[in-house]
Amino acid sequence: MIGEYIEGGRQRLLARGIQKVRGTESGTSVRANRAYIDSIQLETRMLDAVEHPDTAITFLGRRFDTPVMSAALSGLNNICPHGMAETARGIAAAGACMWAGIGQQKELHEICQAGAPTVKIIKPYKDTDLILEKLRQAEEE
Repeated sequence: MIGEYIEGGRQRLLARGIQKVRGTESGTSVRANRAYIDSIQLETRMLDAVEHPDTAITFLGRRFDTPVMSAALSGLNNICPHGMAETARGIAAAGACMWAGIGQQKELHEICQAGAPTVKIIKPYKDTDLILEKLRQAEEE
């Protein structure tokens, strides 16, 4: 069924003279990402005789068990109830750092209550007062 929608969309674009379609279903992004990853040419090596492996890092003056961090997330509450707080609980259990994007103060409060150290992204709004309010909210949490 989805294939019919994609093909219908392609036909409408072609009728308007738009030849190249780039996006998820065309595979262009996947091919570009794969080409870039292949260009890096990482060489896999194995460390031997490590008695006490430690993946911990210090970031922004805090110690984390892993260098793996969440992306700057937002809107997970649209996927499941308290989705951001649930994600924060998992991140806290992993000893990682959470990054939070756009969201209300209540959501940020739930994230912080879940125990995950969190970096709050503040957008550069035109309204300076709004920026300062968002910074104040983040500092409160």
